[in-house]
Amino acid sequence: MTAQRQQGRASSLKPLLRMLRMMGRYAPRQTALYLGFSVIRGVLPLVQLVLFKWIVDAIVVAVDAPDPTTELPNVMIYVIAAGFTYWLLISSTTADNWLRQHLIQHFTDHLFDRIHRKSITVGLAYYENSEFRDSLHLAQREALTRPARLIQETSSLFQNLISITGIAALLITVHWVLGPVLLLAALPDVLLRFYFSRQWYRWERSRTHDERRARYSSWVLTSTFYAKELLLYGLGDLFSTRFREQREQLRQEKLDIIERQSAFELIAKTVSALIIFGLYAFVAFQAAMGAITLGALVLVIQGLARGGSMIQRVLTGIAAMYQNNLFLTNLFEFLDRQPQLTAPPAPTKVPSELKQSLAVENLSFQYPNRQDWALRDVSFALQPNEVLAVIGTNGSGKTTLVKLLTRLYDPTEGRITLDGTDLRDFDPDQLRKMYSVIFQDFAKFHDSVRENIALGDPDTKVSEEAILAAARDAGVDEYIDRLPNGYDTLLGTWFADSVDLSEGQWQRLALARALVRPSRIVILDEPSSSLDVQSEHALVSRLKQVLNNRAAILISHRLSTIQTADRVLILEDGRVKGFGTPADLLAPDGEQLTFLDSNHNRV
Repeated sequence: MTAQRQQGRASSLKPLLRMLRMMGRYAPRQTALYLGFSVIRGVLPLVQLVLFKWIVDAIVVAVDAPDPTTELPNVMIYVIAAGFTYWLLISSTTADNWLRQHLIQHFTDHLFDRIHRKSITVGLAYYENSEFRDSLHLAQREALTRPARLIQETSSLFQNLISITGIAALLITVHWVLGPVLLLAALPDVLLRFYFSRQWYRWERSRTHDERRARYSSWVLTSTFYAKELLLYGLGDLFSTRFREQREQLRQEKLDIIERQSAFELIAKTVSALIIFGLYAFVAFQAAMGAITLGALVLVIQGLARGGSMIQRVLTGIAAMYQNNLFLTNLFEFLDRQPQLTAPPAPTKVPSELKQSLAVENLSFQYPNRQDWALRDVSFALQPNEVLAVIGTNGSGKTTLVKLLTRLYDPTEGRITLDGTDLRDFDPDQLRKMYSVIFQDFAKFHDSVRENIALGDPDTKVSEEAILAAARDAGVDEYIDRLPNGYDTLLGTWFADSVDLSEGQWQRLALARALVRPSRIVILDEPSSSLDVQSEHALVSRLKQVLNNRAAILISHRLSTIQTADRVLILEDGRVKGFGTPADLLAPDGEQLTFLDSNHNRV
């Protein structure tokens, strides 16, 4: 999105109106109750002002009466009414907070649900893009604070608009000049707020990447993931210094804006104060000349005091909503992102079995914003029940190939077919149910052992027998039996009473998660990279039995794993270097391959 488009969107009221519509749609009862109560709170100050005028006028009448006691009941009725109104006004704050929190909690939860749903549908390409991560960072931040601010400021603006309209009407009945001049007194401050709202918005957008870098430095210093290297290599001072320098630059820029804003606001408030004092002098003169009653004088003094502060709040609220509108643009830019991969209008039904082949035909792929090719003219086929090993050095395109086979990306050129049908003709979500995949950087879910395995098939309730069988096939069952609570043991380091596993145990658990999934194609990216020699031998020796007649793609550098395959695909710099059986490729007249044995020695 260009800067001009962003500026245009930020300048319109569409984000703000869209947010208000969303509140009415997804929290209708809470929104209606809160707005209705806001009307009541807006009217109460007007009732109080009128009652003050009546009290003073009634007292004047009583003082001038031959027998003041005859007028005393009228005075007391107005006093009691004013006291009751005051109680309603101060009590309404508690009720207002209760209603507001109900609305905020309902709507904020909905908003996060929208962000989460969007994040799982946009596609992997977005996650591997820095601009998207900036957008996600802004969306998460705005969703956490902006709805609450918007709800509170909208209600306050609504209440104050009702109150100030009534006060202006009352003041104009005393003298026509009071209302317009009161509005003029607040104008300088609101113009400054509009100006600096845009300044803050521009600064926030321009510094999002820098803020994420500072947050990353903080995460490195506090994350378990980096703790060992941080201590071993003494990296604490380095990243602490980086964080401090990054935050120092951001802090100084913020303070520069705040200093300019404070200086101009002081001037604006001085001008406003002079205008208000001028109105007080005018009203005092009118009262001294007998042009207005004593009750009217009290009304004007109270009205000017309250009206001035209310106009400030109204105009400040407008400026704040304008600022919220600017920042809501960030949120809706994220929510409006379209999925990179979508299902066709009439998707082909995904076959329940692999009957012919998973075929790759002249496949080429280029990552967005990259000039080089990750894969170029790759062709091969995976047959039913076949185990295919894919080998190659780092950067040869192995992981990219997995992303394309599972349709996390679409090919730049060529195609991939499943039983003769292009993968793009299937619904991506349904297609991925054909696969079980363990990536080299496999996920570690900080949940129970049972849940870690059952997550392989989230659409069904995985039976206890299936979980036990998957753990046994993956060779992790013996470790689980020694855990404090067996399959109910909480894993990881995030929560209390949890137990962390070794890297090899985590990898076996990831394998169990893949095996419990009722898929037809299993893709294992370095399935034994974290295993010791004995564990690797035990896994490899019964790999075909574990696969249970499913087709499989094994990505590995180890000869012991490759020798279990039916065929081997060799990738080099994104191109096919060789394709055949292990025996053919290892023959003296075959390709000169470099494998690693279990001890990482060249073979």
